Amino acid sequence: MKPEEILLYDLSNRPASFDFVTCLATSVALGVKHVRFVYGGWKRKNYTLKQAEERWRNIVEPAVSLYGLDYSIGEREGLEINHLLIAAVQTYKKTGKIGKIQYPCKRGEYVTVTLRNSRDPERNSKDEEWRKFAERCDREVIFINENTTRTISIAQQPPFPNWFNQNMCHKP
Repeated sequence: MKPEEILLYDLSNRPASFDFVTCLATSVALGVKHVRFVYGGWKRKNYTLKQAEERWRNIVEPAVSLYGLDYSIGEREGLEINHLLIAAVQTYKKTGKIGKIQYPCKRGEYVTVTLRNSRDPERNSKDEEWRKFAERCDREVIFINENTTRTISIAQQPPFPNWFNQNMCHKP
């Protein structure tokens, strides 16, 4: 495999978060076919080591297969690609492509909205604004409170046949 076909994601300087999904979308558009993780150190973030490990198991690791890729763990090898949304936007402007989750999306009778209540209050959902959205929406709106005490791997989340999930740009 060519080095430019390998995404290098070093967890000692990249977050174990949904930012990785953005990085995958960018990487797939650039022709990446494999992910190489450097595992062992964790980027300092405002979550605990235990939470970082849960994020690896429940977000980062399963996200790879959602994009139809595989991964390995080892030494630094491959191309580092920015994990921020701006990189995905720039890649799309340059290539006209963006990687997509390999999951069929079908229009449903309802919309799910995840209400966030996180460790960073400034990132919480504006619940009243979402209730206004629900009043204007052309279908039923189901509110789901974010669960921060019992994690569920993104690979195990049910495939809701929803129109879109307003708070989650990476899910159908």
